Order: sequence, then C-alpha cells, then structure tokens
Amino acid sequence: MVAPVRPLHSGYQQTGQETSNAGPATSVADRRYRNGFVFIDDSTATPGSFLPGTTAYWGYEDNSQVRSGDLEYDAGVYRDSRGSEDSAAYPRTWESDLAGGALALHAEAIYELPNGLRVGGSLGYLLMTQNISRSGSTFSGSLKLNERLFSVSDLYDLQGVVPPVAPYAGTFSHPGTAPLIDNIPSERRYTRIADASQTVDFANRIQQSFDLTLHTISLGPVVEYQRGSLSASVSLGLALNVAAWDAGFRESLQRTQGGRTTRQRSWQRSSSGTDLLSGFFLQGNIAWQLSERWSVSAFGRWDWCGDLEGEVGPAEFSADLGGATVGGSVTITF
Repeated sequence: MVAPVRPLHSGYQQTGQETSNAGPATSVADRRYRNGFVFIDDSTATPGSFLPGTTAYWGYEDNSQVRSGDLEYDAGVYRDSRGSEDSAAYPRTWESDLAGGALALHAEAIYELPNGLRVGGSLGYLLMTQNISRSGSTFSGSLKLNERLFSVSDLYDLQGVVPPVAPYAGTFSHPGTAPLIDNIPSERRYTRIADASQTVDFANRIQQSFDLTLHTISLGPVVEYQRGSLSASVSLGLALNVAAWDAGFRESLQRTQGGRTTRQRSWQRSSSGTDLLSGFFLQGNIAWQLSERWSVSAFGRWDWCGDLEGEVGPAEFSADLGGATVGGSVTITF
C-alpha cells in the first residue's frame, strides 16, 4: 500500500513586535500611556501653525514622571517574537507477500492410453485468505517560538517647559498660555524584562489494513504418466480468480509539547470490493498409489494473473495474485 505524499517545508522565521497605544516613535500620533497621554491638537500637523509638531493636548498623572528635564511615560510591554518551523514529508510504501495456508480441491477425468500414458481434463479450486496490517509515519514537523518581553517608555524633552503640577490634563481647545511639548517622543527606551521559548512537535500516524479472500477456479487438460505405483502429471490451462477484499486507512495527527503527546485530529476511510481476474496456470503432480482407489500426491503450481488494484482514502494498493503454490492432496478414484 502507498501512503499519501506531503509537501516538504524547510525552516523559516517570522519576526514581529506587538504594538501598543503609544503609536509610532517617528511620526505624530494620538498616544495613550499607562500614566498619561499625548494627543494631536489643532495645530500639531498644520504647517503654518505656531511651532508645528507641538501639542498642548497632553497630560500626566504623577510628578515623579518629570526627570532631569524630561517627561517620562510608561508605554506598556512590547513583545518581540521569533518563530521557526521545520517539517518533512516522505512517501512510505510497504510490501508483503501473499503467503499462507490454502484449501485445495482437485478433480480429474482420465483416459488411459498405451505405455502408461493417460490424458484427460482437470478441474481445481483454491481458497486463500490474507489479513495484512501496517503502521508508520509519513510526516513530522517542529515549531519553535522564542519571545522577548520589554518594558517600553517614551521620553519627551521639555526644553525648559515647567509642567503643571500632576495630575494634569490639557485639552484640545486650549488657551494660548497652555504649555507645549513635542508630539513625537525624543527617545523610546526598551528594557528587557523576560525571555521565553517553547517547542511543539507534530507527527502523523498511519494505520493501514488489507484483507483478501481469493477463490481460484482452474480448468485445463492433463497428461499423466504412470509406472508402477508412482505417477506424474502436468496440467496447463485457464484460471479464474474471484478476489473479495476490504481495505482500511486511518491517520491521526499527534502533538508533543513538554514531553506530553496528545492526538489533535484523526481521519478514517474504508473501502471494499469484489474483482474478477482471469489468468493461466501450470501445475505438476507426483502421486503414489496406495490402493486401487486411493492415492496421495504432492503438487507444485504457478499462476499468471493481473494485479488487483484499488484505493482507500488517499492510499492506493496493488496486489499481485500470481505466484507459486505447493501442497499435497488425497485422491479418490471413481
């Protein structure tokens, strides 16, 4: 049986930084901080205004935010994430011989000729059953995520401006005497506070089964030579094969993280059918006559037959029904 073929992925990285309400550090914006705000007012983005790029629409909560001529705001936490993914998929095929016991029935109609020769016809029946199962994996992958957490603060150079005593909040419609600061921070600081990483592994698990019941009916001429109590015969003819089969396919996706494996999803398919295939056979027998009516014999047989093919879900199977058969029999002559 042949498992499905999956695409192959090589490792790649993704990088990203969580945004906050602090806005970009290089252009004007409405900025919301944990301990205040700096918004755009009616003259911030107006080229002809007095001191463009500044704003009177700002506020802060605590006097400790004023440090060495700078006004500092807490912009919250930024997260820098870097992820890498590696996955591999590979086709998996498996083979198994159709080998085992079989029931054989054989009947002949013989006409005697001079010098120990006999000719006639033979009718044979073979019954064989097979139960085959296999399991394995065709896909594996790994996802690794590294994260760094930063506390972020924005500093605004007051440029000699003495801020009102906290808490203070300016307004959009402000008086002309309202203190002005730049809308864009003079510096944005990142302070690393934590690192974290985690790895998640994925793999699939495939289980396949194939059950076959094969009925072979053969018909052809037979030539036999007898000397004393021993005889040998050869038969060549047509063979009709009736193959009843059942195939099953089950796939599950497993996730492993922190030494714990869990099943994420599973899929299952089954299929069955009965196929009729014609072919040829060549059989040789050696017999020992025990009495007038009873004899024992051993035989070897080779069958030529087309392949039995089918599908079950994403998998395909092909069974070669030809091959060798050996066995023994007890014969009664009427």
